[in-house]
Amino acid sequence: MSPSYILQTSFDRKWTPLAKRYSLYLYREVGWETHELHGSPVLFIPGNAGSSQQARSIASSATRQYFEQPEQVASEFVSAEYRALDFFTVEFNEDLSAFHGTTLETEREYASRAIDYILSLYPANTSILILGHSMGGVVATSLLPHHNIAAIITMSTPYTLPPARFDRRIEGIFTRSLHSLTSDPTPILSLCGGATDLMEVLIDEPFSPAR
Repeated sequence: MSPSYILQTSFDRKWTPLAKRYSLYLYREVGWETHELHGSPVLFIPGNAGSSQQARSIASSATRQYFEQPEQVASEFVSAEYRALDFFTVEFNEDLSAFHGTTLETEREYASRAIDYILSLYPANTSILILGHSMGGVVATSLLPHHNIAAIITMSTPYTLPPARFDRRIEGIFTRSLHSLTSDPTPILSLCGGATDLMEVLIDEPFSPAR
């Protein structure tokens, strides 16, 4: 892997007052792809005490599968007219979102504005894929309903119960998130959950990669 994290300086306080607290990066694999945005946007949301750099493994693997050589698209993707994935990743400065409902709500607000900013960089009617790790998956599903979210993939996300019940706000967030799982038509794939997770794939329509 040869990671590069490009700070999105334009996503500033004009977009959200939370820009002074959190930050947003575009991931690029050095030498394999340019900084130009020609693909399909993806937003990675880290979990409790997580880091924006946790997106590295997934983003690097996706890039090196799409390009068989630096800046040369693999033949199977060229023939199918698939686009690359543009990975954006949020930095929450290792906030302890699992234990504080207000922090979780703040992360949700920042992620929502990050989606607005990211989509402003693309043509109208572009949709975005959301990846959430652990509590980042709770943040992701709490964003629903959202007509620009094409699908959500969560990893090791505790859906049914919060890790710790220290305040009522976190209970409310989990209740809304669980409601989205059972009622919203957006495709949601939950991977690698724990014993108390709701391990269920909710897909009303097949999700196909952007072309």
